[in-house]
Amino acid sequence: MKRTKILKAAVLLACLAACGFFIKQIFFKTENKISDGIYSCYVNLEGGSGKATVNSPANVTIESGDKKVELVWSSPNYDYMIVDDIHYDNEAAVGENSVFTIPFENFDEPFKVIGDTTAMSTPHEIEYTITVISPEVNHIVDAITTNSGVEDAGEVTLGNLEYVSSMPL
Repeated sequence: MKRTKILKAAVLLACLAACGFFIKQIFFKTENKISDGIYSCYVNLEGGSGKATVNSPANVTIESGDKKVELVWSSPNYDYMIVDDIHYDNEAAVGENSVFTIPFENFDEPFKVIGDTTAMSTPHEIEYTITVISPEVNHIVDAITTNSGVEDAGEVTLGNLEYVSSMPL
């Protein structure tokens, strides 16, 4: 009985690991196929006190391979950001939440930024880590979210993925 449970747990872990491997391979293969344009991508923000957030999804512009993300903060109190030692000023009108268009190198890879906030008695530079999620991943997340709870799951699409077949376990 105990051996059966351990065996089932091992098989489940192996299946999960295999799924993660294949999904990762799909994303890396499609990374190079992202063409110039404007995309809506999820953004992950870490660091700071946890009170400030950025809108997610955010607009991402790709032009000649250069990627820029437009970060709209939940606060009007950010006056500049520093990315790779380059200073970026707030683009928003006075009184509106802070907006910055900043470059980034790669999708799905965290990068460090510094945001200067004037919300406290004196300005403070706060370090954040930002990850911009690739558009291909966004399509899959959107498809899963959109199709969850669908009663007739016979026609489910997941971005560029398509159902081929199933196999009994």
